[in-house]
Amino acid sequence: MKAKDHIVLLLLLTLFSGGCSEDIFNEEIKYPESIWDTRVYKIERHPTVNRNGYGMDLFHFGNDSVDSEYLTEETLGSFPFDLLFYNDLSYSQSFTGDWIGAGNPVIFMNTGVSAAIVGYGISRFESFTNVEKDLFNDSLKCDPVVDLQSTKHRHDESCMINADGSYNHEEGFQIQSLIKEEYSKLIIGNKFRPNNGGVFECNADDPEQINLQPVFLVKTREGAYSLFMVTLFKGTGPDSQKSTVTWKLIATK
Repeated sequence: MKAKDHIVLLLLLTLFSGGCSEDIFNEEIKYPESIWDTRVYKIERHPTVNRNGYGMDLFHFGNDSVDSEYLTEETLGSFPFDLLFYNDLSYSQSFTGDWIGAGNPVIFMNTGVSAAIVGYGISRFESFTNVEKDLFNDSLKCDPVVDLQSTKHRHDESCMINADGSYNHEEGFQIQSLIKEEYSKLIIGNKFRPNNGGVFECNADDPEQINLQPVFLVKTREGAYSLFMVTLFKGTGPDSQKSTVTWKLIATK
């Protein structure tokens, strides 16, 4: 091969290689249509079922069945959730000093997740557009550190009391008023519970709550944006122990 032919060949290879690299780096990521679907789930609140929380992965690829699940001791540390719907398996002290069954439904945000309330009611959820998200960037906050720690989540000596009035972390009862005070510091926390800790007044089983519940803009661990709300804290009939949640991805970044 002559020297001139070598030069031509090198030029062609350089142009061809450069063109491919440019196409690769400029190509827009194409996400599957399924990630834009609105998700609706009924979550069992009863702590014998919802023992370790119900994890929700808001920006999820692949099989829809694994975008959320009831967690076990093992998957609690491995399932990539953005939000955790948790119902405390706990007891509080009744007026007579006996134990009474309890549960403090709460939604925790995982590390790296932030959120803000952007309005109220299902109509707001349905009408919110991805263009609006930039208006709330400065309002997005992460959960503060909660002063309730245990192998599960959220216990502290100041929130426990014995039957004789003394405090003891190992044997004490929860003082639910203090627990709820801590939960109210969280961004989502217990704000979806209409008659106890929520930001609106409504009977827990009133269907009108779907028009009153707060709508949250959530920035996921990956930096995507999703709308989230608990449309119904409590259902009727066989769903009386279930809360209904819905979310939809509105932007990938």
